[in-house]
Parts: sequence; structure tokens; C-alpha cells
Amino acid sequence: YVRFALAAMIPIVRRSIASFWRVLKQITKVGTFLVGAIVIFAWIAAVLFNGPDATQALPINTGFESFGDSLYTLFLGVTTANLPDCLVPSVQYSRVYLAFWAPFLILTVCIFMQVILATVYNEYQDEMSSKVQVQFSNRTKGIDQTFSAIKASGQHSKKRGKQEPVVTYESFVELVNRLGSFIALGVDQDFLKLVFAALDDDGNGILVASEFYDMCDVLQYRFVVTKRDSIVLLALGDSKGGKFLKRLMNNSQEEPNMGYQFRFNDSPFDYIMNTILALNVLWMIFESYYDLNDLPELGWFLPVDCLFAFAYLFEVTLKLCTWSWREYWQTTDNRFDFITTFILVGAVIATLAFDIPKDVLRYLNILRLLRVVKALNNIDVFQKTVATVVSMLSTCTDVLLMNVLVMYLWGSVGVQLFGGELYAARFGDKAKDLGYFSAHFEVFNFNDIPMSFVTLFCFMITGWVDNVAVACMALAEEWSLFWFVSVFFMLSFYLASVLLAFNVFIAFSIDVYCKLQEQAEEDKGDLEKNLDEIREELAGKGLCLHMEASSELRKSRVYKGLFEEVCQEEDQAEAGET
Repeated sequence: YVRFALAAMIPIVRRSIASFWRVLKQITKVGTFLVGAIVIFAWIAAVLFNGPDATQALPINTGFESFGDSLYTLFLGVTTANLPDCLVPSVQYSRVYLAFWAPFLILTVCIFMQVILATVYNEYQDEMSSKVQVQFSNRTKGIDQTFSAIKASGQHSKKRGKQEPVVTYESFVELVNRLGSFIALGVDQDFLKLVFAALDDDGNGILVASEFYDMCDVLQYRFVVTKRDSIVLLALGDSKGGKFLKRLMNNSQEEPNMGYQFRFNDSPFDYIMNTILALNVLWMIFESYYDLNDLPELGWFLPVDCLFAFAYLFEVTLKLCTWSWREYWQTTDNRFDFITTFILVGAVIATLAFDIPKDVLRYLNILRLLRVVKALNNIDVFQKTVATVVSMLSTCTDVLLMNVLVMYLWGSVGVQLFGGELYAARFGDKAKDLGYFSAHFEVFNFNDIPMSFVTLFCFMITGWVDNVAVACMALAEEWSLFWFVSVFFMLSFYLASVLLAFNVFIAFSIDVYCKLQEQAEEDKGDLEKNLDEIREELAGKGLCLHMEASSELRKSRVYKGLFEEVCQEEDQAEAGET
């Protein structure tokens, strides 16, 4: 409990608790209606299902034996954890009872629960829009003050018919050096000229205020310049071998040659390797048929496996003969290919030289399957979707952290309350009546933090795990203090995790995904165009420029796109009221 209290003092935890409290106040009204609906329908069900014959094989009052049972059963119905099971006894007795279930489910699940979701996310959106508004307002003020402090005296640039103050390259370098003393920058000193050129839209060697404003963005890029061609390709030069290698490994894209990422896809060798991957898929399906049916492998299976493994080794060799090591290693695909290829080749050699267990080879074949899946990256739609999902996850880190935080806090308490308690002997004769044991749910427990995470994660994604919840509450006699604590633990986690944190993550991730799709279709801005021009200039010198926006920059751009419209709407509404 002390650890829980200490964790609650962490700033991000305190902010999350404050956010939860604000949301709770917002959903009080609709939450009251939801609870009221459950209570009223529970009373009706307790009366309604108590009258008909309850002696049949599946009694009509199953789950409604008392008012308390009715409350719990209908609560489970709201979480959808016992749907459609809870309908079976009454509807099997008579379809007339659908007149009870239909209005209850429509009112609670389809209306009230969705209103709660909308209220929760609307409150989170209002909070985030306020934060984003303050963040970008402070950023603008900071940049304006910085520009005023370092602008060159007596030097101006004439734009749009008026003189504008400017910042020189020397002042910019001094500013970046000072910033580097306080924060980690993604730009090395060697690339400051490149950064300055990216900011300088008109290429006159000085920055006006509008160009300087992009400084915060460009300093959050990671720049890497690599030599493009390998030693082998440079040595071959314009010989027949060199020309053949270039034709084989490069696509038909016009000059300049900006490196592997731009020239390998759709090249002749790329088509050859995709064909080999397709054949490998068919071969793996054929091999799997033998494995799954426990058929003895034929003698020529191993040579075919060797053929595919050395084909991938040949691919790595040709790529390294075309592009330099640093250029090759810049892409994640090539890193994956290099590592998996040498693992597979090593496994083949080990199989030929030693007696390797069959199970080990089966696991190594999974690596080959991953290479096949990776080949889907050549499909434009798949590539864009994967990139969007990765960006979405990095953008949603705050919301994901909030969900992890909730599970950690409740998991810590769960270990103290239920750790080492959920075993059959602990319940005595009651154990045979608990679905926790008959369904073999003993793997879901609170014996330690990792297992409590697993258990609560199942609660989060399914809404409610009845067998675990009932077993935890059955550890004490009904209406005892520990029973109340157990009930409060389960209900509070459902409120904090399922209704609040997880709902926010779902709604927010959908918004982020849609915004990223929109941004992917937008035209490049001046900053990106300037960087492309620099990339083309370096390509003429046999160099390749690799640049990647930091996760914080991607997140701030998405947040600005998401909440800028909300902020503008709020400002317009306030202006209309005044």
C-alpha cells in the first residue's frame, strides 16, 4: 500500500488522477441514469422471473434468485460479459420476455454506455486542446523573443515591400550551441549548415522571422549523411560488370540517384527476389503439410531449404556490392534481412555439420516466414498502412501510458488483496461451485505484478472477467468489510480502466489514425521541399541524406492538426458570445 501511495505522488500519476476526477464529475449525470436503469430493471427482473415455474432444467430465474443477484446479472449485461447467456433461461421459457431484455439493452448498452464514452472522450479532448493551445502559444512567444534577441543589428531583408529583421548563420550556430547545453538535439554540429539551408526558403543566407519559426521543427529531425556507392561498385566503374550491376540493382527512376530507398524497389533484382519469396511461401506450405500431419520428411527437403537460405545470402551480398555499408544499414528492412539471413545460413550449416533437433529448425523457419511477410512492404497500400499504425502508436504514448498506469496501480493493490489466495483449498466446498476452477482460470491471478497485469489486461479488453471477479469476491463472507473492499476494487477498476482510460485510447487512436491519413495525403511544406532539394544536391556528390522526424515532432504535428480546429471553434464561439 505504501508503494501505491508513493506511485500516486508521481507528477504524471497525479495529473492522471486529476483528469479522472474531472471526467467523473462530467459523467455523473449519465452515470446516475445508468445506475438507476440497472436498479429499476433489476427489481423488475427479480419480481418478473420469480413467478414462473423455476423447477425446469434451466430455471427461468437463473441469475435472478434475489435482488442482489439481479443487480449483478444486469451489471454483467451492461458490460456484455454474459451476453447472450443471461437471456437464455427467460427467452427459452417464453419469447415474450424479449420485451424486458430489448428495452434494457438498448437503453443501457446502446445509449447510456455510448453517451458515457462520448462524454469521457469529449472531456479528454477539451483538456488536450487547452494544453495544445497553451503549448503552441508559449512556443510562438519563445521563438519571437529568441528572434528579437539574436537578430542582426543594421541588417535587413526586403520582403513584400518592407524591411524585415534577419538572423545570420553565425547567430544561428551560437543559438544551437547554447540550446545543446540544455536539451538533446537530433542535429550534430556537422549538419548545422544543412539545417540552416533547410530553414532558408529563398536561399539568401539569412533567415527572416517566418523562416526562423520552423527552427523548432527542423532541430527535431535526425540527419545522417552516408556514402552511396560501395567500394566494389566504385572499383567496377563504367565497366561492363559495373553497368550490369547498376541495371540489375536500380530501377528506372531518373537521376539523381538518392540511394537505396529510392532506387532498389521495382528494380530487376527486386522482382527476382519477390519471385523467390513467393516460391518460398509455396515451399513452406508444402513443408507445413508434412509437419502438421507427422509425415516423414523426404531426403531432398534439406537441399531445398539450403537453396533458399543461400539465395537470401546472395541477395545480401549483391546489395553490399552496390551500396555502401552505412547506406545499406540505414533501412530497417536491410537490418532485418542481414540478421535473419545469417541466422538461417548458420542454421543450415549447423544442420549439415551437427545433429540439430527438428523443433529448433521449425522455429528458425518462422524467421523465413517473417521475411515473406516483410515482402508485403513492397505493396504501397500495406507500406502506408504500417507506417501510419507505427506513427499512431508513437503518437498515443501518453494515452497508452495512462492505461499501463491504471493497471499498475490496481495490480499493486490486487497483489496485496488477492495474492496467493486464489487456490481451491482456500475455498473449501465452495470451490466446486466456482467457474474459476471448473474453467481452469487459475492462470489468471494476482500472485505477482506480471500476473496481475495479465489478469487486469483481460478485464480491460473484454470489459469484465466474471469467473475471476466472483472468485475474488468469494474470498470473504458477503457483507463483510473485505467483501466490500473486493467489490470496490473490481468496480473501481472497471470505471477507471474500461470506461475511462481504455475508451479514451480507442477513441483517440481512431482520431489519430484518421489525422495521420490526412497528413500523408497533404502536399509537402516549404521545409520538406527545402530538405528534398538538399538531398538532390548531395546525391550529385555521391552522398545520401537520411532524415527522420523525432517522435515528439510527429506527435506535436498530429496534436496540432487534431486540436487546432477545436481551439478555433472555441475561440469563434467565445467571440460570438461577446
